[in-house]
Amino acid sequence: MKVALSITLFFAVTTAFCHDRNSATQLSVILGLGLPESIHSGIRISHKQWHFDASGGTTFGELFTVNGNVAYHFGSKKMIDRFKLKPWYTSFGISYLVAESTTSYSQDLYLNSRIGRDFRMTDRFNLSLSGGLGANLYHERYDKDPGGWNFDIWLPIIPSGQFSLQFKMFAIKR
Repeated sequence: MKVALSITLFFAVTTAFCHDRNSATQLSVILGLGLPESIHSGIRISHKQWHFDASGGTTFGELFTVNGNVAYHFGSKKMIDRFKLKPWYTSFGISYLVAESTTSYSQDLYLNSRIGRDFRMTDRFNLSLSGGLGANLYHERYDKDPGGWNFDIWLPIIPSGQFSLQFKMFAIKR
């Protein structure tokens, strides 16, 4: 429920922000693998030289994540008409992680910054690679079994990266 509400709110805010009569806004579906995002899927809205991502992820076990990302594209002065976004980007994102096992429960909030590159395969299909650093802003752990050996590995700064595939669903021309 929270993920659906977050994605709906994200879509409404970015659509209002992206209102411009002379440009196209593109909606894409994303599927990726990242740290701290884990295996995730969601939506990407691209407008002018910006893109906005909202996704949810899991490790198909103990971990669940909710992620948001904003990126500005730059580079490459020669542009082909069909590729509006420039290939290089710098991004700023946030990830909320919840992990639950039989012995513990933890919550983390990460802020990350990355530099990345889009590789356009076709008009509808992109591949993105990015890397950078993330900072842990909030960490909480609750041990359900205080008598056992529980190690809490907590790092305030972590490497951050993402590999994702995007498939363009449609473009809204204004």
